[in-house]
Amino acid sequence: MTTLDTGMTALRTSVTALRSFAGHCYEFYERASVTLKSVMPKGLFARALLIIIAPMVLLQSVVAFMFMERHYNLVTQRLSAGVVQDIASLIEVYRVVPQDTNHTQLRRIAQEKLGLVVDFLPVNDLPPPGPKPFSPWWIRRSRRRSATASVGRSGSTPSGAPHCLKSASGSTMR
Repeated sequence: MTTLDTGMTALRTSVTALRSFAGHCYEFYERASVTLKSVMPKGLFARALLIIIAPMVLLQSVVAFMFMERHYNLVTQRLSAGVVQDIASLIEVYRVVPQDTNHTQLRRIAQEKLGLVVDFLPVNDLPPPGPKPFSPWWIRRSRRRSATASVGRSGSTPSGAPHCLKSASGSTMR
């Protein structure tokens, strides 16, 4: 047997396998199309409704989901920024008020004006960050964009705070 004969035999074998695979794919297509034809509506009115209504419902569902997800993300981000700004203002008031003044007045201001229950803790290391929640890819991209856009904002918490503030939920912030 020559090299040409061996090559032709291998080619015939691969063509036979390819034809067999194509036959199986065609049989699957035939079974699926028969099943789909039996499920699909027969009348013209029902088909027209399905052609017009199904894409609209699908599109509106996807748009509503993406809008609501982005809306909740934005609302959460703004509410978190508001709480951080309130805590930063408390730290600034603490720095301005003389050290010998009792903390009850500052606690009262935080409770009445800002709706925060705070406690003054001694300076120590912050607890390690918790696990990050799952978020879809489009939210992660928008968070990256908003994080790079807000690097220079003035509403962040001052870094040299003398004491930690502990909120009612138990989270400690500087």
